[in-house]
Amino acid sequence: MLVFPKSDAAFLTAKFREHERYALRMLAIFGLVGLTLWAWDYVIDPVGARATLPLRLLMFTLALIPLGTRNVVTDRQTMTLMLFAAPLIGLLVFFAILLRLKGGMAYGIGGFMYFQLVGLVVLRGCSYQLVVAFHVAAALLPNLLGLLLPAAGFEQGHYAVLLWPAAAIAAIVQHAMHQEYARSYVLRQQLEQAALTDALTGTYNRRYFSEVVGTEMARVERDLSRLSLLLVDIDHFKSINDRLGHAAGDAALKAVSAILKGQLRPSDRLFRWGGEEFVVLAPSAALADAMTLAERLRRSCESADIAGTGRVTLSIGAAEFAGETLEDWIKRADEALYNAKQNGRNRVEGAQKRR
Repeated sequence: MLVFPKSDAAFLTAKFREHERYALRMLAIFGLVGLTLWAWDYVIDPVGARATLPLRLLMFTLALIPLGTRNVVTDRQTMTLMLFAAPLIGLLVFFAILLRLKGGMAYGIGGFMYFQLVGLVVLRGCSYQLVVAFHVAAALLPNLLGLLLPAAGFEQGHYAVLLWPAAAIAAIVQHAMHQEYARSYVLRQQLEQAALTDALTGTYNRRYFSEVVGTEMARVERDLSRLSLLLVDIDHFKSINDRLGHAAGDAALKAVSAILKGQLRPSDRLFRWGGEEFVVLAPSAALADAMTLAERLRRSCESADIAGTGRVTLSIGAAEFAGETLEDWIKRADEALYNAKQNGRNRVEGAQKRR
């Protein structure tokens, strides 16, 4: 069952960024179309059209402002506000255009439907609540302007028959598009999560380790911080499978991974390395810190009573990153793990830096 995100910040940001470029271009196109409609003004009233050309240019400018400031305005909230405000201000300008044309309100009242279309296309990357607010505002503004300017001859009844159903349809369509995007977003998140995690234990997998470790190593060299790695091996795991069966082995792997997760810091990440081995990536941890963490993991596992398996112990090799290649770093941790096994298992060994 899919759980649709509603106001999750990551969801809203992803939705906006995926539609941002399209929205800005479409708004500019709508502005250009609005400018070319000056020809309609001229056909309706050649004399009044002289006064509407600057207003048409203003509408076009309003539509270009968000596109022109895209590289300056980088936060989602500000750009969303600009996309929301530009067509609404354009609607006010359109009302002023109709006032300057002889019979403009009668001929152009259907033009207000144009702004419902603008909202439908331009705001599709925004939250559904904001989208509905826009369609209501775009439908309500002409009513209010008509009441404030009774001399304009605004036909409230004619407008209501045309525009309010259009606004309702636009809101329904927006809801359908929002739900469809939410569905695709959730499915993508699930696929990405599945690609990065081990199906059995729910820990990160080796593929994801390869993606993040390079970033962490670069951060160490850039910020002169510390980074350590733990290689964790379940002692005598083969005997668990041989004596109790693979189902018991799988249960032990899941139980151990849960124990490890429960002891890690928020910044630490746990990966299934393969078979009965796990890797812990510990940012901002020197070797002494890593050894302390490893000992805590070892004790927690040793003291746990795993259903169907009983007592399970760990051997752990710890190594601090020393500016070498990833292969050399892992090799040092693996040598420390080998020493832990050779020295009796159920222990932690640290790797010395190579000279």
